[in-house]
Amino acid sequence: MFNSHHQCFKDRKNKVPLRLEILILNHLMSDKIHKLQADIHHVKDALRSFLVDKLNVSFLRINWIKLNFLDSHIVAKAEILDSFVTYFESKKGVSHKFNIKSTESGQIHTSTIDECLRLQAFKANLSYVITCGTGHYLCLGIVNGDSLPDENENGLNCKLYNNSDHSLTKLLAEVPLEVIEKSYSNLNGSRFNYSDIEFAVVDVKIGDDIRFDSPEKTKSSSTFTFFFIISILINIMMFVKFASDYKLSQNRTNPLRDYVSLKLLKSSI
Repeated sequence: MFNSHHQCFKDRKNKVPLRLEILILNHLMSDKIHKLQADIHHVKDALRSFLVDKLNVSFLRINWIKLNFLDSHIVAKAEILDSFVTYFESKKGVSHKFNIKSTESGQIHTSTIDECLRLQAFKANLSYVITCGTGHYLCLGIVNGDSLPDENENGLNCKLYNNSDHSLTKLLAEVPLEVIEKSYSNLNGSRFNYSDIEFAVVDVKIGDDIRFDSPEKTKSSSTFTFFFIISILINIMMFVKFASDYKLSQNRTNPLRDYVSLKLLKSSI
């Protein structure tokens, strides 16, 4: 499965990056938060299952998930890849020269073979799909019991796709990226669970500008801040002590000066 992962997608450059802000509904103690961070892979699995269910996408279309734990919520980023290459395209179809009349019922024209297959997927009891290159693709579905068009040397160059295994419904189930881009906001307000902890999606948007600091970097930054504050407090205490000592020494010197001045004054008299 993993070896053929790159072959399962039309174009891995086509993707939708989702940014979700997830609220932790339970009031968790700090040790519970630490346990949640330690179980990050299980939390990712719970979020992945949630996205599979809500977006109606295959498990393998979720390329990766990243999580950033904050005080009472989580910022998550997930990348959704394009839909699978269809079972029909993997078979490439079988070449035929069909004599199809322009007046034949049920035919439509599409810009791509994939569009033809996707539209035909809505039909029940479909046994074959025929696509013929005529500028646009002539698209014709053959339902169970109906015969195929006659073949002729002078007929149209067509591809015949067999739907005897009813795999066309798999194509229909896969939601294209265009639909996700229009409907991703429906995730907002949804909830999911991991163990006894409940989460709620409170904000969702498309964008890949989010950055996550690594735990090591975050820990280093917080340690630096702690020692910086401590050094400021020590400097303040040293300054206060110095000022206090200076004032005390001034108070001791002034009475002595006044006493000497008074003695000199008495001597002169």
